Order: sequence, then structure tokens, then C-alpha cells
Amino acid sequence: MLTEIIDKSYGLFAKYNPKKPLDICTDCCMKPEDEAKLASLPVRQIPKDLLADYNDGAKPNKTTIEEVKHFLPRYLDLIAQFQFPTHSAELSFSRLIPFDKTEWTKQELDLLNQFTIEYFKHCLSIYPLPSFNDRIDTILIMLWKAGFNVGNLLTIWESEKTKESALHFS
Repeated sequence: MLTEIIDKSYGLFAKYNPKKPLDICTDCCMKPEDEAKLASLPVRQIPKDLLADYNDGAKPNKTTIEEVKHFLPRYLDLIAQFQFPTHSAELSFSRLIPFDKTEWTKQELDLLNQFTIEYFKHCLSIYPLPSFNDRIDTILIMLWKAGFNVGNLLTIWESEKTKESALHFS
């Protein structure tokens, strides 16, 4: 189910293209040639490290919505594989902040909600998480910081009756 959601995201967000220059500091945070590479690569082919440099570099308070939506499928794809495009998993969705729901279509918001639910269920089914010492609270913080409804996720967790889910709780 998670793979289907990610594949659907590539199609749904394919119509968005960032304007150049990208919302990234090219004085010291990202080389201009890396910015050009990031802007020109097919989204599915963007390497994690290049997206991490973009995500962690200096940026305006609010990245243009078209730019966020353009790169979002790759974020979802990498995060689903526990390959967080940042130095700290909690900051994986920092480009979504501030998350202004009026700038998203209903279909886009529904897809993000589906991703969040399925990704969290996936996390609950694995113990320990296969990433650099991240725990389930790291995942919750990441999703909360991006403006997703963590209350719904806690309700899902409450209904999970697996050994892995209990181990995450302990």
C-alpha cells in the first residue's frame, strides 16, 4: 500500500516544476552546480545526499509551494525507506513548514494523509526501526512538525496489538 501511495504521488505532483533559482543558499550551503543538478534531474533519480543538502541548507521562511510539491514525492519515497533526506529525521519535512492547507488540493491532502497513516503503520510493524537509532517518537515528531494529525496516529497505535507495536511503546 505504501509503495502504491508513493507511485501515485509521483504522478500527482508531476505537474509542478520549481522556478530557478531554487529556494536554497548557493553562497555556502549548496554549490550552484548542485542546485542546477537538483533542478534538472528527474525527481525519482534525485540522490538522497543531494536532497539532504537542499533540505538542510539555508532557505527562506517559506519555500514556494510549487517547489515543495515538485520534490515532495522523492521525500516520501526516501522517508518510506528510512533514508531521511536530512541530518536529523525530525527535520525531514522542514520544507513543508509552514504547512498551509489552503495551498493544497483535496487530492493532495488526501494522499499526504494516506501516506502518513500507512507509513506510521509500517513503522509500528518493525522493531527496531531500520534507521540510525531512530525511535517511534522520532517519527511522530517528524510528522507533527510537518503539521500532520498525530492524534489520529496515536489512535491507530492504540489499536495495534502486535509485539512490535508494544516494543515501540516500551
